Amino acid sequence: MSRDKHALIFSLIISLLLLVLEIIFSRTTNSLLLFSMGIIQLSLIVFILIPIFLKNTYPLKIRLFTAFVNGCVLVLLSGYIFIEFLARFSVPVPILGSEALLLAFICMSLNLLIFRFLLNTQFRHIKFGTFGIPVWGIVFSSSLVLAGTLIVYYTEYYFLDTLLSLVLGFFILIRAGFMTIDAYWHIEELAY
Repeated sequence: MSRDKHALIFSLIISLLLLVLEIIFSRTTNSLLLFSMGIIQLSLIVFILIPIFLKNTYPLKIRLFTAFVNGCVLVLLSGYIFIEFLARFSVPVPILGSEALLLAFICMSLNLLIFRFLLNTQFRHIKFGTFGIPVWGIVFSSSLVLAGTLIVYYTEYYFLDTLLSLVLGFFILIRAGFMTIDAYWHIEELAY
């Protein structure tokens, strides 16, 4: 197995672990920001899976359909963030800061490890068709989550967790929308 494939597999395992932790702890800590990071982690997982399992084995149409479904799911999950934002805007929810801070630090550390794995490979910028996800974007998102959780922990301004998750939700919605449209156009081109 090549070095690039090893880097992808290690990154996939770490990303799956992070996704599970982010989803579980977002519920137990009431942190919408951790849930938003879980959505970004899910996108990274799908983009790692495509070159591992779908690169040469499956037809282009199946790979494009995978990207299309991923984009649709991300659009729906970002919609959940907006709905949750509206609910929390009217009734603020207290965040369990110490647990959320610990997980945000773990996410940042492990995403830096993923970045390190993929930095010296051809997957620095995981690309599928004309749409890609920069690995540094995952590190940037993790940094935002860690900084936001730190501020919420020290100030107890719980609305900041919700506000920053809304910012990430917009980012997710825009990227997922472009991914969905791009995959759809490519599927349409293959039909003719």
